[in-house]
This record gives sequence, C-alpha cells and structure tokens, in this order.
Amino acid sequence: MSETTTEPTAPAVEEWKPEPRTWVWKDLFTAPMLAFKPKCMLVSVVTLIAISLFSNLWMRLLASIGYVNVVTPLLIVLGLIIGAAIFSLGSTLVSIFMKADLLDDEFLSLKEALGQWKKRIVPAIMVPSFLILTVFGFIVLIYGVNLVSSIPYVGQILYVVLYPLVFLLGLLTVLVGIAVTLSTFLFPSIISVRKHGWFDNVIDTFEAVGTKPHVVVLNILLTKIIATVCIAIAYLAIFVPAASTIMPEVPGWNLAATVGSGLGMAFSVVGAVFSGQDLSMIFGQLNEMTGGGFHTFTGVILCIWLVPLLLFIIGYAQNVTLAGGMLTYLYVREDDYWDDEDLEDLDKLAKELEEEAKAEAAKAESDATAPAAASEETAVAESASDEAAQSEDTAEKTEEEPTDSAEETSTETEEAAESSEEPAAESAEEPATESESEEATDNADDNDEDEKKYESKS
Repeated sequence: MSETTTEPTAPAVEEWKPEPRTWVWKDLFTAPMLAFKPKCMLVSVVTLIAISLFSNLWMRLLASIGYVNVVTPLLIVLGLIIGAAIFSLGSTLVSIFMKADLLDDEFLSLKEALGQWKKRIVPAIMVPSFLILTVFGFIVLIYGVNLVSSIPYVGQILYVVLYPLVFLLGLLTVLVGIAVTLSTFLFPSIISVRKHGWFDNVIDTFEAVGTKPHVVVLNILLTKIIATVCIAIAYLAIFVPAASTIMPEVPGWNLAATVGSGLGMAFSVVGAVFSGQDLSMIFGQLNEMTGGGFHTFTGVILCIWLVPLLLFIIGYAQNVTLAGGMLTYLYVREDDYWDDEDLEDLDKLAKELEEEAKAEAAKAESDATAPAAASEETAVAESASDEAAQSEDTAEKTEEEPTDSAEETSTETEEAAESSEEPAAESAEEPATESESEEATDNADDNDEDEKKYESKS
C-alpha cells in the first residue's frame, strides 16, 4: 500500500538587491589604525619630499625669470598641476592599500598594489590637472571681462551696467575654487575605488563634494584634529625622555647636551629635506653652535635615529588624512564601493548578484521538494515489493501441487508393480497357458509404459 505524502510549500523567491554597508562619521576614529602601515608611511614621506623639492626648485625658477605677463601665470598653473599630479600619484597608491583593507578585506603586497596602481596612473594625473584647469578657466574668464572693461569709456560703462553678472562670475569662481580645494581631500580615494575613466572620476569628485558639503567640511576638520593629536602623541614620545634629562635627579649635563644636539640636528635635517637647503651648511652651523666635542659626535648618532622617526611621523599624519578622506567618501557616496573592474556600472553588478540569489533560492526549493519525491519513490518501491512477494507465494503454491500429484503417481506405480509381480510368481509355481502368458506379457509392457509416463510427468 502506498502512503500519501504532502509536499511542503516552497518559499516564494523574492527579488534581491545588494545593500551596501552603512558608513557613518564615527568611522573617522578608525583612521589612525587604518593609516598605520610602514610601507604607506614610506610612500607618503617620499611623496611629500618630492613635492617639497619640486616646489623649491620651481619657485627658484620663477624667481630667476621674474614676473612676465601671461608667462608667469601660466608657469604658476603648470607648477600647481605638476605638484598636484605628484601628490595624486602617491596618495592613490596609499589609498589602494586602504581600499583593500576596508572594502576587499584582503592584504595587498607592494607588488599587487603597484599592479592596481598602474591602471590608475592616467586618472591620477588627469583628475587633479582637470580640477586645477577648471579653476584656471574661470580666472581666465574674469581676466577676459577685465580686459574688455579696460576699453576707455565703453568698457567701463559695460562693467558698471553688467556688474551683477560680474559678481555672479566671481561667486561661481570662488565656489569652484572651494569645491576643488575640498576635492583634494577626496579624489585620491575616488580614483582608488572607482575604476571608470578619469572624466567620470572628476564627475564623481564634484558629486561627492556637492552631495553633502557640510559633511565633507566637518570631516576634514575632524580628520585634521585626529592627525594633530597623533602627531602630538608621537612628538611627546620623543620630548618626554629628552625633557627628563634636565631634571635635577639626573647627574651632570652631558646627557642633556647629547640629546639637545641630536634633536637640533634631526629637526634641521628634516627642515632642510623639505625646504631643499644644503645639509652641509646645516651641520656646519650646528657644530659652531654646540662647540664640537664628544656630545656632538653622540648627537650625530642620535640624529641618525631621529630623522627616520620624524619622517615616518609626518608620513603617518599624511596617511591619517588620506584615511579620513577614504572614510568620508564612503560616507557621502556609500553606493559607489560596489564598483568592479569588469563592470561598467552598478546596475550590472546588482543584476548579477540578483541572479545568484535567485539561483540559490531555486536550489533551496529543490532541496525542500527532494524529501517528498524520495518518500513517493519509497512508497512505490514498497508496493512493488509487496506484489513481488505475492507472486512468489503463488509460485510456491503451484510448485507444491505438482509434487503431490507426483507422489500419488509414484504410489500407483508401486501398486501396479506389486500386482505384476504376483501373477509372475503364480506362473512360476503353476504352468500357465499360452494365452495367460501372453496376457501377462502385455500387462507388463503396459505397466512399463505407464511407469515411464509417470516418471516423465514427475
């Protein structure tokens, strides 16, 4: 008998949409931990040193040329573009490490990060260049208005009559300048997260700044405060042991002289590195100030330790700022981090994720219906086994009946044989007639044939 089973109703497949992680302003307090990477500190230090050296050399070039109409403003803009490109290249590489930690949840080696960075070199150069040229374009418009207004009589009348338009142009120039200034806090993160063309990165930058400008400004201030606190803590770690050398409990002034000499040399070297001064002149001045001696020699050794520490502290502060920019961007444009290299927009990624969710739901539905199908198959198998058992019983009965008939046939045969033996014995005792012998022979033959038939039947 087959048992009836009730199939479980499968849950309806609902449309699934990806929900990005929600980022809040409190995530900015994780920036110090996010920025704590020695290789990122080194990249930031090298970037800042490169910018400082280039700025120093460029300013010397402008000073040697002097102010030339049109040429000097163009050189200033060109210097800004080159400096911004250097900053963007280094900051984008650091942001790639941070993006891997925040969004991809993986550890990138320097080789892997450079592989991703190579794909972003063009956006890293073009985005800051376009932003600076945008501001410069508005300045050129103002210059054109002033040039036309410098026409005697007519230009002045046009200027005062159309002054509201001049004011709007100036206001628009200031707003664009503010947006570009704020974008320096965000565009390295945008380049590292978004993988579209450089112009799309520019649009994303303006959208990120324009969507929640108050959030961007407040996050910049909060990030600067956090970076300042981090620098202060690091400097205190240097100055507290140095200040304790002048306590009365410490005998003599030799240690204080060594520490003072080392600190003076270290800060002078760091200042010279970022300003482009001659280091030999710095050490010569310090030697004259300290008067030479053994503490000057020990001060040089201490300076060798302090200079890398000071540079790494500066690089760490820069990393905190970049981490704040990354977290701010994810906060104001939290849907953009679903971007992927092989997809052109977020809709395609959402579609793929939706299809995967539907496939998983269909698999779950098939798993739910599988027990019902298995129970049906079991019932069918049980009914088949019952039928097979019934057929076997029937076969056994049919086999038992021929056996009984065979036993009856063999009994009859034995009786016939006994009856045939009795006449033979009588014929042996008394002479029989020919007719009787012939009848006995015929009966024996008939009995033999019957026996063979019965044996064949059995």
